[in-house]
Amino acid sequence: MAPTTVEEIRCPECGETTRLRFREWDASQWQTAVLARTGPSQWNMQMIPKGERGTITVSSQYGEIYDLAGSTPFFADLVCPEGHTVLKLHPWESIELSKRLAERVDSQAKKARRRAATIFLAVMLLFFLLLVPLTFALPVESTITFPALVLTWLAVYLVAWYALQKRDRRHLEAQRQSVANEEFTSIHEIRMARERDSQERIARREHLESLSPREFEFAVAEILELGGYGTAELGPGVADFGADILLRKDNNLFIAQVKQWANPVQRQEIQKLQGAMGHFGAKGGIFVTLGRFSEKAVLYAGQHEIVAVDGETLVQMARRGTT
Repeated sequence: MAPTTVEEIRCPECGETTRLRFREWDASQWQTAVLARTGPSQWNMQMIPKGERGTITVSSQYGEIYDLAGSTPFFADLVCPEGHTVLKLHPWESIELSKRLAERVDSQAKKARRRAATIFLAVMLLFFLLLVPLTFALPVESTITFPALVLTWLAVYLVAWYALQKRDRRHLEAQRQSVANEEFTSIHEIRMARERDSQERIARREHLESLSPREFEFAVAEILELGGYGTAELGPGVADFGADILLRKDNNLFIAQVKQWANPVQRQEIQKLQGAMGHFGAKGGIFVTLGRFSEKAVLYAGQHEIVAVDGETLVQMARRGTT
């Protein structure tokens, strides 16, 4: 069973189990960074460096698009004191962790910083007012003493402010690490439970039959990934030239066409998929239906590097993937 808490995780390189910390993804060099989910396990990141102009166009058929530049902090992995990567967080885990940190830590930290700044300014102002009488008490010209007084106060102010900011940053980082350690277990368990629930649902034929055509494509993409057909990415849904799902495996592209049909798939439909394979330069194709294929369709598919997956085979693939 995979570890679910930070305490159960061990560094594979040095064996360290203590003093593990979450490392923040450095977004300082990007003015825009967007992460979008494009497949069951596929995420697309697009970025614009600071100082450069440009626009980002991203889409997610899953409706999951996140602004990483605005997600502070965005913890990407867990590291040991030696700097070895112990665990890479799933993108959803990183995003959810960022949300919880914003709720539990960052909002409170902002209030605390405002209070500390107010108190600090009040103390420094009082200190300045106490120094003013010294201008008249010292046996030197006030025109010399007053500028020296202002410079002394300013130096004390800057040193104290820098020390205060440094302390606040250390305290904030410690708070974030502590809360991240607390929240990671539940976040990881929620993700695993969601994946198990999704896989159990798609293994039931009645569930697949109840889905909308687009939802059925989502389910098939997940089943194909579970079946070892590669990393799946959903097509645009419109003007896709018959490529409902794009699959990449061993640097090769495969395309899948998905039909939630009860009637048998005829040879003409397989020929359309063959044409789409040529359009995309795909090495092979997969035709998936909830129904079955005609004998001519199966024969033609076997002759042209196309895998024909009927409803019974699809459910069996899903069940094997969940075991």
